Amino acid sequence: MSIDRTTLIIGDQEWELRVAIPGRILPEQQWSEVAKEAALPGGAIHAADLAAPGLQGPVVVDLGCGNGRFTLLSALARPNLPHVAIDNDPMHLRYLRRRLRQRGVANVRLYIGDAGELLARLEPGTAREIHAYHPQPWHEPGLTHRRLFQPPFQLDAHRALIEGGTLCVQTDSKPYSNYLRGTLPFLFEMRELAERDAWPDGLGKPRGRRELVALEQGLTLWRCVCVKRPFSADEAAARAAKLPVPDFKSDRKASPIRRRRSPQGPRP
Repeated sequence: MSIDRTTLIIGDQEWELRVAIPGRILPEQQWSEVAKEAALPGGAIHAADLAAPGLQGPVVVDLGCGNGRFTLLSALARPNLPHVAIDNDPMHLRYLRRRLRQRGVANVRLYIGDAGELLARLEPGTAREIHAYHPQPWHEPGLTHRRLFQPPFQLDAHRALIEGGTLCVQTDSKPYSNYLRGTLPFLFEMRELAERDAWPDGLGKPRGRRELVALEQGLTLWRCVCVKRPFSADEAAARAAKLPVPDFKSDRKASPIRRRRSPQGPRP
């Protein structure tokens, strides 16, 4: 049964752009109950405000989760960890909620809203991991202020993570990758990954629809894993104050990192 023009269900396996979506569709009697996508709670946000029932501790956060490929991948592999997925498009969250239910996943909470607002309101040490895959480059003039990785956002990510917590980022935009390469080390120990390298969490890839589209288009991906550096709140704020804003020039034609010169091999 076709779900949309790029998604197909064959038996108990769902496919997107010819790549399997994590997990198998279970018989309906085994489906889980997953709360409908909700607005963010008011005020300061603690881990307990975000965790699914029966779970506690720092959360795994998927920012701009889209249709939820990474959330599914991680939540299925780590059922005892609370996961939070946020996106400003309700349709994406409805797709993700259906997929979570069909696979019996119960450790995810879904939120409609702005990723930057969520991080700004998280209490210190709320997140064990933050994942941001293919943040919007905002090519249009006058919209650079909407780019996610503003200096306050990077400070918020540092504050929200537990000691030793990680921030994982991926993009196919060359200007964005250049900006991130130059700014993330102010607050994080940054390790760039070669395109064929495995993510160190062992969860595999691909991690989102945009990644699949980039690979279809023959684009190169820039990826990094950042570990929170042990700065005090005051020291981190002082370092963040030195960061430039992401006002880099970008356009749809010039922004890809590069196109592959040879045909793409089998996907890992």
